[in-house]
Amino acid sequence: MRIKEVEENIGITRKNIRFYEKEGLLSPERNCENGYREYSENDIKKLKEIKLLRKLGIPIEAIHLLQSGCIELEAVLEKQLHNFNNEIDNLNVTKDFCMKIKKQNLSYKEVDPDLWLSNMRELEGRGTRFMNISNDEIIRFLPDKFKLQYYEAIIKNGQIDNALLGEILAYFEEAYKKSVNTEKLLIDILKRVNSDEKSELLRMIKENNSGLYGKISSNIFDFEDIVTLDKVQVKKALEQFNKQIIVKASMGASPKVNEYLKSLFPEIDFLSERNAIGSVPIAEIINIHDEIVKEINN
Repeated sequence: MRIKEVEENIGITRKNIRFYEKEGLLSPERNCENGYREYSENDIKKLKEIKLLRKLGIPIEAIHLLQSGCIELEAVLEKQLHNFNNEIDNLNVTKDFCMKIKKQNLSYKEVDPDLWLSNMRELEGRGTRFMNISNDEIIRFLPDKFKLQYYEAIIKNGQIDNALLGEILAYFEEAYKKSVNTEKLLIDILKRVNSDEKSELLRMIKENNSGLYGKISSNIFDFEDIVTLDKVQVKKALEQFNKQIIVKASMGASPKVNEYLKSLFPEIDFLSERNAIGSVPIAEIINIHDEIVKEINN
Protein backbone atom coordinates (compact mmCIF):
# COMPACT_ATOMS: atom_id res chain seq x y z
CA MET A 1 0.00 0.00 0.00
CA ARG A 2 1.31 3.45 -0.91
CA ILE A 3 1.35 6.37 1.53
CA LYS A 4 -1.69 8.11 -0.01
CA GLU A 5 -3.77 4.97 0.53
CA VAL A 6 -2.45 4.69 4.10
CA GLU A 7 -3.53 8.27 4.81
CA GLU A 8 -7.05 7.55 3.56
CA ASN A 9 -7.27 4.13 5.19
CA ILE A 10 -6.13 5.08 8.69
CA GLY A 11 -6.76 8.81 8.87
CA ILE A 12 -3.18 9.77 9.67
CA THR A 13 -1.51 12.56 7.73
CA ARG A 14 1.55 11.96 5.56
CA LYS A 15 3.49 14.33 7.85
CA ASN A 16 2.66 12.22 10.91
CA ILE A 17 3.56 8.97 9.14
CA ARG A 18 6.95 10.37 8.11
CA PHE A 19 7.51 11.53 11.68
CA TYR A 20 6.78 8.07 13.10
CA GLU A 21 9.22 6.59 10.59
CA LYS A 22 11.87 9.13 11.61
CA GLU A 23 11.32 8.23 15.27
CA GLY A 24 11.88 4.55 14.46
CA LEU A 25 8.33 3.44 15.26
CA LEU A 26 7.79 2.29 11.68
CA SER A 27 10.16 0.94 8.99
CA PRO A 28 8.32 0.22 5.70
CA GLU A 29 10.13 -1.60 2.91
CA ARG A 30 11.00 0.26 -0.28
CA ASN A 31 10.08 -0.92 -3.77
CA CYS A 32 13.41 -1.89 -5.36
CA GLU A 33 12.21 -0.68 -8.78
CA ASN A 34 11.01 2.83 -7.98
CA GLY A 35 12.27 3.46 -4.42
CA TYR A 36 8.79 4.23 -3.08
CA ARG A 37 7.78 3.03 0.37
CA GLU A 38 5.44 0.05 0.39
CA TYR A 39 3.37 -0.33 3.57
CA SER A 40 2.63 -3.92 4.56
CA GLU A 41 -0.30 -5.21 6.61
CA ASN A 42 2.03 -5.26 9.61
CA ASP A 43 2.95 -1.58 8.99
CA ILE A 44 -0.75 -0.72 8.83
CA LYS A 45 -1.36 -2.55 12.11
CA LYS A 46 1.54 -0.67 13.73
CA LEU A 47 0.19 2.67 12.54
CA LYS A 48 -3.25 1.86 13.92
CA GLU A 49 -1.65 0.93 17.25
CA ILE A 50 0.35 4.18 17.25
CA LYS A 51 -2.78 6.20 16.41
CA LEU A 52 -4.72 4.55 19.24
CA LEU A 53 -2.00 5.19 21.81
CA ARG A 54 -1.27 8.76 20.71
CA LYS A 55 -4.98 9.64 20.85
CA LEU A 56 -4.89 8.43 24.45
CA GLY A 57 -2.01 10.80 25.07
CA ILE A 58 0.65 8.07 25.35
CA PRO A 59 4.07 9.68 24.64
CA ILE A 60 6.33 8.55 21.80
CA GLU A 61 8.95 7.29 24.26
CA ALA A 62 6.44 4.90 25.85
CA ILE A 63 5.43 3.54 22.43
CA HIS A 64 9.12 2.86 21.74
CA LEU A 65 9.31 0.86 24.99
CA LEU A 66 6.15 -1.08 24.12
CA GLN A 67 7.40 -1.97 20.64
CA SER A 68 10.77 -3.13 21.99
CA GLY A 69 9.15 -5.19 24.74
CA CYS A 70 10.88 -3.23 27.51
CA ILE A 71 7.59 -2.44 29.22
CA GLU A 72 4.09 -3.90 29.37
CA LEU A 73 0.96 -2.15 28.09
CA GLU A 74 -0.61 -2.46 31.55
CA ALA A 75 2.19 -0.39 33.07
CA VAL A 76 1.86 2.33 30.40
CA LEU A 77 -1.90 2.52 30.81
CA GLU A 78 -1.54 2.52 34.60
CA LYS A 79 0.74 5.55 34.39
CA GLN A 80 -1.62 7.33 31.96
CA LEU A 81 -4.62 6.65 34.19
CA HIS A 82 -2.62 8.05 37.09
CA ASN A 83 -1.97 11.20 35.01
CA PHE A 84 -5.65 11.48 34.07
CA ASN A 85 -6.76 11.08 37.68
CA ASN A 86 -4.32 13.79 38.75
CA GLU A 87 -5.66 16.11 36.06
CA ILE A 88 -9.26 15.39 37.07
CA ASP A 89 -8.48 16.01 40.74
CA ASN A 90 -6.65 19.20 39.82
CA LEU A 91 -9.52 20.46 37.66
CA ASN A 92 -12.05 19.67 40.38
CA VAL A 93 -10.07 21.66 42.95
CA THR A 94 -9.73 24.56 40.51
CA LYS A 95 -13.45 24.37 39.69
CA ASP A 96 -14.39 24.42 43.39
CA PHE A 97 -12.10 27.41 43.89
CA CYS A 98 -13.91 29.32 41.13
CA MET A 99 -17.27 28.41 42.66
CA LYS A 100 -16.21 29.75 46.07
CA ILE A 101 -15.36 33.12 44.56
CA LYS A 102 -18.60 33.15 42.53
CA LYS A 103 -20.73 32.40 45.60
CA GLN A 104 -19.38 35.56 47.28
CA ASN A 105 -21.42 37.60 44.75
CA LEU A 106 -18.68 40.21 44.66
CA SER A 107 -18.00 42.75 41.97
CA TYR A 108 -14.58 42.81 40.33
CA LYS A 109 -13.45 45.71 42.56
CA GLU A 110 -14.69 44.03 45.73
CA VAL A 111 -12.55 40.90 45.32
CA ASP A 112 -9.67 40.66 47.82
CA PRO A 113 -6.78 39.24 45.70
CA ASP A 114 -4.48 38.83 48.70
CA LEU A 115 -6.99 36.55 50.40
CA TRP A 116 -7.59 34.35 47.37
CA LEU A 117 -3.94 34.23 46.34
CA SER A 118 -3.10 33.12 49.86
CA ASN A 119 -5.68 30.33 49.54
CA MET A 120 -4.16 29.42 46.18
CA ARG A 121 -0.68 29.17 47.64
CA GLU A 122 -1.99 26.84 50.33
CA LEU A 123 -3.57 24.57 47.70
CA GLU A 124 -0.44 24.70 45.53
CA GLY A 125 1.53 23.55 48.54
CA ARG A 126 -0.65 20.43 48.55
CA GLY A 127 0.03 19.79 44.85
CA THR A 128 -2.76 21.66 43.05
CA ARG A 129 -1.70 23.22 39.74
CA PHE A 130 -3.51 26.39 38.71
CA MET A 131 -3.10 28.00 35.29
CA ASN A 132 0.57 28.40 34.40
CA ILE A 133 1.13 32.14 33.82
CA SER A 134 4.88 31.80 33.40
CA ASN A 135 4.51 32.16 29.63
CA ASP A 136 2.43 35.35 29.82
CA GLU A 137 5.47 37.53 29.12
CA ILE A 138 6.06 35.58 25.90
CA ILE A 139 2.63 36.38 24.45
CA ARG A 140 3.52 40.01 23.85
CA PHE A 141 6.16 38.90 21.35
CA LEU A 142 3.63 37.00 19.24
CA PRO A 143 1.83 38.37 16.17
CA ASP A 144 -1.96 38.69 16.38
CA LYS A 145 -2.49 35.39 14.54
CA PHE A 146 -0.71 33.42 17.25
CA LYS A 147 -2.25 35.45 20.06
CA LEU A 148 -5.76 34.56 18.87
CA GLN A 149 -4.85 30.87 18.50
CA TYR A 150 -3.17 30.88 21.90
CA TYR A 151 -6.16 32.38 23.73
CA GLU A 152 -8.61 30.15 21.86
CA ALA A 153 -6.64 27.04 22.89
CA ILE A 154 -6.46 28.18 26.53
CA ILE A 155 -10.22 28.87 26.61
CA LYS A 156 -11.11 25.51 25.04
CA ASN A 157 -8.52 23.17 26.52
CA GLY A 158 -6.67 25.01 29.27
CA GLN A 159 -3.39 24.61 27.34
CA ILE A 160 -1.95 24.85 23.83
CA ASP A 161 -1.47 21.73 21.74
CA ASN A 162 1.82 20.47 20.30
CA ALA A 163 1.08 21.68 16.77
CA LEU A 164 0.57 25.29 17.89
CA LEU A 165 3.57 25.03 20.20
CA GLY A 166 5.67 23.91 17.24
CA GLU A 167 4.49 26.84 15.11
CA ILE A 168 5.25 29.31 17.90
CA LEU A 169 8.69 27.77 18.40
CA ALA A 170 9.45 28.09 14.68
CA TYR A 171 8.28 31.69 14.74
CA PHE A 172 10.56 32.55 17.67
CA GLU A 173 13.56 30.97 16.00
CA GLU A 174 12.94 32.82 12.73
CA ALA A 175 11.69 36.21 13.86
CA TYR A 176 13.58 36.77 17.08
CA LYS A 177 16.86 34.93 16.63
CA LYS A 178 18.73 38.27 16.73
CA SER A 179 16.70 40.18 19.28
CA VAL A 180 15.59 37.44 21.70
CA ASN A 181 17.79 34.98 23.54
CA THR A 182 15.90 31.89 22.34
CA GLU A 183 18.11 29.54 24.32
CA LYS A 184 17.35 31.22 27.66
CA LEU A 185 13.67 31.60 26.77
CA LEU A 186 13.25 27.91 25.99
CA ILE A 187 15.21 26.79 29.04
CA ASP A 188 12.90 28.90 31.22
CA ILE A 189 9.87 27.26 29.58
CA LEU A 190 11.30 23.75 29.89
CA LYS A 191 11.91 24.25 33.60
CA ARG A 192 8.22 25.00 34.16
CA VAL A 193 6.37 22.39 32.08
CA ASN A 194 5.61 18.80 33.10
CA SER A 195 7.76 15.86 31.97
CA ASP A 196 5.62 14.89 28.96
CA GLU A 197 5.45 18.46 27.66
CA LYS A 198 9.19 18.86 28.24
CA SER A 199 9.94 15.69 26.31
CA GLU A 200 7.74 16.78 23.38
CA LEU A 201 9.27 20.27 23.24
CA LEU A 202 12.81 18.86 23.40
CA ARG A 203 11.94 16.55 20.51
CA MET A 204 10.68 19.44 18.38
CA ILE A 205 13.78 21.50 19.14
CA LYS A 206 16.02 18.56 18.27
CA GLU A 207 14.23 18.07 14.94
CA ASN A 208 14.38 21.72 13.93
CA ASN A 209 17.67 22.95 15.40
CA SER A 210 20.22 20.37 16.55
CA GLY A 211 22.67 23.07 17.66
CA LEU A 212 20.11 24.73 19.90
CA TYR A 213 19.10 21.31 21.23
CA GLY A 214 22.71 20.59 22.20
CA LYS A 215 22.94 23.79 24.21
CA ILE A 216 19.57 23.33 25.91
CA SER A 217 19.94 19.64 26.75
CA SER A 218 23.07 20.40 28.76
CA ASN A 219 21.00 22.67 31.01
CA ILE A 220 17.64 20.94 31.23
CA PHE A 221 16.87 17.28 30.60
CA ASP A 222 15.01 14.21 31.82
CA PHE A 223 16.35 10.69 32.23
CA GLU A 224 16.08 9.90 28.52
CA ASP A 225 18.39 12.83 27.76
CA ILE A 226 21.36 11.44 29.69
CA VAL A 227 22.69 10.12 26.38
CA THR A 228 23.44 13.75 25.41
CA LEU A 229 25.74 14.26 28.40
CA ASP A 230 29.38 13.45 29.03
CA LYS A 231 29.78 9.74 29.85
CA VAL A 232 32.28 10.41 32.65
CA GLN A 233 29.82 12.77 34.34
CA VAL A 234 26.92 10.34 34.03
CA LYS A 235 28.91 7.30 35.19
CA LYS A 236 30.21 9.19 38.22
CA ALA A 237 26.63 10.06 39.18
CA LEU A 238 25.32 6.54 38.58
CA GLU A 239 28.08 5.01 40.67
CA GLN A 240 26.35 6.57 43.69
CA PHE A 241 23.62 3.94 43.18
CA ASN A 242 23.87 0.17 43.56
CA LYS A 243 23.71 -2.27 40.65
CA GLN A 244 20.08 -3.17 41.27
CA ILE A 245 18.98 0.48 41.03
CA ILE A 246 20.86 0.96 37.75
CA VAL A 247 19.23 -2.16 36.28
CA LYS A 248 15.77 -1.03 37.44
CA ALA A 249 16.39 2.35 35.78
CA SER A 250 17.18 0.55 32.51
CA MET A 251 13.85 -1.31 32.67
CA GLY A 252 11.94 1.91 32.07
CA ALA A 253 14.32 3.39 29.51
CA SER A 254 14.36 3.46 25.71
CA PRO A 255 16.59 1.07 23.71
CA LYS A 256 18.98 3.95 23.07
CA VAL A 257 19.42 4.66 26.79
CA ASN A 258 19.76 0.94 27.49
CA GLU A 259 22.67 0.69 25.05
CA TYR A 260 24.20 3.77 26.68
CA LEU A 261 23.95 2.23 30.16
CA LYS A 262 25.46 -1.03 28.93
CA SER A 263 28.41 0.87 27.49
CA LEU A 264 28.93 2.59 30.86
CA PHE A 265 28.72 -0.66 32.85
CA PRO A 266 29.89 -3.55 30.65
CA GLU A 267 30.46 -5.62 33.80
CA ILE A 268 26.71 -5.75 34.50
CA ASP A 269 24.70 -8.52 32.84
CA PHE A 270 21.51 -6.46 32.46
CA LEU A 271 19.41 -9.34 31.07
CA SER A 272 20.23 -11.72 33.92
CA GLU A 273 19.76 -8.99 36.51
CA ARG A 274 16.36 -8.07 35.06
CA ASN A 275 15.22 -11.68 35.20
CA ALA A 276 16.35 -11.91 38.80
CA ILE A 277 14.57 -8.69 39.81
CA GLY A 278 11.32 -9.51 38.02
CA SER A 279 8.49 -7.02 37.57
CA VAL A 280 8.97 -3.49 38.93
CA PRO A 281 6.10 -0.97 39.37
CA ILE A 282 6.34 1.92 36.89
CA ALA A 283 6.04 4.41 39.77
CA GLU A 284 9.20 2.99 41.36
CA ILE A 285 11.09 3.26 38.06
CA ILE A 286 9.98 6.87 37.62
CA ASN A 287 11.19 7.70 41.14
CA ILE A 288 14.57 6.09 40.39
CA HIS A 289 14.87 8.15 37.21
CA ASP A 290 14.13 11.33 39.18
CA GLU A 291 16.76 10.48 41.80
CA ILE A 292 19.40 9.82 39.14
CA VAL A 293 18.63 13.11 37.38
CA LYS A 294 18.94 14.96 40.70
CA GLU A 295 22.30 13.33 41.35
CA ILE A 296 23.56 14.34 37.89
CA ASN A 297 22.38 17.91 38.43
CA ASN A 298 24.34 18.07 41.67
